[in-house]
Order: sequence, then structure tokens, then C-alpha cells
Amino acid sequence: FSLDLRGTLRDIKRDIMEIINKVSLACRLLSARYSKPKPITVHLQTTKLCNLACKYCYGSYNVNKAGDALSTDKWLQLVDLLHRNGTRRINLGGGEALLRKDIGELIDYIRKKNIVVNLNTNGHIVMKRLDVIQKLNTLCISIDGDEGAHDKSKGAGSYQKVIEAIKFAKKNDVVVHTITCMTRA
Repeated sequence: FSLDLRGTLRDIKRDIMEIINKVSLACRLLSARYSKPKPITVHLQTTKLCNLACKYCYGSYNVNKAGDALSTDKWLQLVDLLHRNGTRRINLGGGEALLRKDIGELIDYIRKKNIVVNLNTNGHIVMKRLDVIQKLNTLCISIDGDEGAHDKSKGAGSYQKVIEAIKFAKKNDVVVHTITCMTRA
């Protein structure tokens, strides 16, 4: 009889850190009620670049456009400002945030400030960016229904890429959750 505790301990550590993050956020929300308003959770659109053209998307994203309006230094300055003003969670999105060449540097900086960081992605390049996704507190992958509905909105074969990305991220100990855009297929 043998017991592999390495995986179990890693899971316990991850679960404890997630609980600590949630308790910390709850405490900040409670204290915000009795103090000056603070941007506790912020969603940042890091780029207008995107590798998909989803039928329902409100953005004017394109993989061929110059989409990174702010330089790395400007983003770091913004993180500093948010930190000083009480931000405790930053959600990074786009377009497709993983297309930013400096996204790993931004995540490192946010984590250094003890801010929880989540990244929203369509999942298509997750496997090429393991170095980045392993730095996140959570990875949020879009999946829009069953295979037929998802592929109708995002392109043929997209659903399978998302399923592979979810499995890949979980295999590499990345906390994953999904988000779904409700549409009429």
C-alpha cells in the first residue's frame, strides 16, 4: 500500500490559498461599506487583439490590428494606482489577453502587489502559454453551450480546442472556471 501525498498536499495548499483569498475579499467588501469607496474588483481590457471573430461579440477585435494601446509601463502604473486605492482582484481580458507579449510580466506585477489575478480567455492558445497561466489565481475559459452552439458562434473546431485547454490547464494545476454567453443558437 502506498499513498502519494505530493498531489494531495498541493491540492490542499491550493484550496487553502483560495479560501484565504475569498475571506480576504469578503473582509474588504465589509470594510468598504464603512469607508471611502474603493475599486475592490476591476476588469481590465488589456488588448483589442483577438484570434476569433465571435458572432455575438460587441468588440471590434482583430488579430491583425495594433491592439495594445497602453505600454507595459502604463499598465504597471495603473496597477500601482489600483493597489493604492484598495483593489484586491483584477480580471484581465481583451480581446484575447494571452496575445499580449507582456501578459506574463503584468501578471507577475499584479501578484507581487498581493492582488488576486484572473484571466479571461477563449482557450485557443492556452497550451502555448503554460508559463503565463500557471501564474494566475484562476483562469476563466469561455465555453458557449454544447459543441454545435459553441462552434456556430466561434468557428468550427473551437469547442474541441476549449475542452483540450480546460483539460491541459487542470492537468497543470491551474484553477479553471468557465463563462458562458447565452445566445439563441
